[in-house]
Amino acid sequence: MDDTEQRIIEAAVKVFSEKGFSGTSTREIAAAAGVNEVTLFRKFGSKKNILNKIIHRAVEVYGYHVVVEPVMQILDEKNMSHRQKLIKLLKNRYEIINAHFPLLKIMMQESGLNEDIRKLFVEKVVSRAKASGEEFIKKAVEEGEFKKSTDPSIAVLAIIGMLMFFFVWQKISSEESSSSEIEKSIEKMVDIFLNGVSAKKN
Repeated sequence: MDDTEQRIIEAAVKVFSEKGFSGTSTREIAAAAGVNEVTLFRKFGSKKNILNKIIHRAVEVYGYHVVVEPVMQILDEKNMSHRQKLIKLLKNRYEIINAHFPLLKIMMQESGLNEDIRKLFVEKVVSRAKASGEEFIKKAVEEGEFKKSTDPSIAVLAIIGMLMFFFVWQKISSEESSSSEIEKSIEKMVDIFLNGVSAKKN
């Protein structure tokens, strides 16, 4: 990909994430990239081709090296408690979501409208992330750290659900949190996940 194509892709990511695919014109993408529409069409042919390029780029970004590999590295670390691993894992996921939010936003928007994109996103990103998390939970159960009744699938949805809502809240809230405040919030989420909130013992 040459410099002009890279600029067009980056501009399209920004505009698509703000206005959606249908609400974005090629003229807006060209203007944001600092090129004319003729150049845009010469490089990509159509707006749909640009979206396809972005989707496949997103899958590459959120594929093995971002979704699976870091998780496995954290889970394989020695001399760390399950709590420490969960905290490190959630911090890593938060940083990745934050760094690639425009791409992720496009993937989620278009997944609701395009069945092919939805299947690709689920297969290459969501399923891989969920499977990695479930493996962590299963291992913790086997080691006696988590209850035998723990459902790995539901447990992963619970902890990721907390993180995702926290991230969304950070985006829509007028409050700005420092990195240390975010880290403390993640630690509290992990403690709630591991210990619950009930004062009564089962």
